[in-house]
Amino acid sequence: MELEFREISQFKRGILFELLTDAYSFDVQCQQHWGKDWQEFDDFSLII
Repeated sequence: MELEFREISQFKRGILFELLTDAYSFDVQCQQHWGKDWQEFDDFSLII
């Protein structure tokens, strides 16, 4: 199995936020503390 590398701009908007939310779903405090930052980064990074 080969890894495929793609630019972040090739992913649908919201995917980073979804992945981070899922990855840290075991700890509600992470979502509460970092969720806004994740969303802002996801919105910003896909504009570029």
